[in-house]
Amino acid sequence: MLLTFFSILLPVLFVMGLGYWAGFTNRFDADQTRGLNELVMTFALPALMFVATVTTTRSDMLAEARFLLAILFTFLGLYIAVALFSISVLRHDIGVAGLKAFLITFPSVAFFGIPIFKGLFGEASSLSIASADVLASITIAPLTVLLLEIYAQ
Repeated sequence: MLLTFFSILLPVLFVMGLGYWAGFTNRFDADQTRGLNELVMTFALPALMFVATVTTTRSDMLAEARFLLAILFTFLGLYIAVALFSISVLRHDIGVAGLKAFLITFPSVAFFGIPIFKGLFGEASSLSIASADVLASITIAPLTVLLLEIYAQ
């Protein structure tokens, strides 16, 4: 199990290290960086998520219901806990607390989940990755915007 873990995690860490090295040594200028970001965020990642969702059968999607419910409660529970901690203990305004909760709880599952989960669980994890990303986007992000709007009033 440990060998599997390292055989999947080391390439991810290696690529992250390459990215850090490329940024540290200024291998890419600002236009190239914007182009790479646009390629990934506008085309590659949405296409991957779309294909993962479309190629999944209805029965497999229904089998994900318990997982999605658990993820929903986890996302929202941690978000609320962090926001309440930020408001009550750290004495932040509701807008700042919402932003902190968003930054702490919004998952990077779309980026780190793809190489790690696909390596551990195979192609079957694509739907879980896409579902978790969409679920976070339709719950945590609007909740943060709502708290920021309340703060702005």
